[in-house]
Amino acid sequence: LAIVLGIVVGLCLVAYLWVVPWLGERYAMSYSKEDEISMGEAMYSSITSLYPADERKTEMVNKFYQQLQYNVDYPVKITVVESSEVNAFAIPGGHIIMFDAILEKMKTPEELAALLGHEVSHVSLRHSLRNMFRSLARKMFLALIISDDTGVLSAAIDHADDLKGLEYSRALETEADNSGLKMMTESGMDPQGMVRLMELLKK
Repeated sequence: LAIVLGIVVGLCLVAYLWVVPWLGERYAMSYSKEDEISMGEAMYSSITSLYPADERKTEMVNKFYQQLQYNVDYPVKITVVESSEVNAFAIPGGHIIMFDAILEKMKTPEELAALLGHEVSHVSLRHSLRNMFRSLARKMFLALIISDDTGVLSAAIDHADDLKGLEYSRALETEADNSGLKMMTESGMDPQGMVRLMELLKK
């Protein structure tokens, strides 16, 4: 009985960490682009309600992006918001949120081109959508198999999943870096800008 129970638990763990996220990602890749854009618009409205937008910088960055002529099959729109956090992130469907603190720390146009290439790659490769559906699939699977009133087992599995999610996120970041470098090269920008951007973020 103990052996059978161990096998069942092992299979559930394998399903939770690998099979179910894979199925969620497969569903994400089959998700229609129109629905993805619609979802992104709702998320964009929710996020931008939390931060005041800098209209002047937003216009400037969007004009710069248009000049880069990155080949992306999404209606990309960048919004610069006021925040002391040195960060930027992509929303499914084409929106990119950039905090003005990271813009102010950049010294060259190539650094901005690198950041935009990285974030646009997240959009075109559907990274945010894939992550969302992977996470949703795991939560649904967990709800089906676990009835743990104390929440101890659920919390333990969530911590294990955080480590797996971190590994996956790193893989996506590397993919976005490589794609962004390719876009920069094709647009005639010096790819050393990506190196300088990484140095800036490291600091």
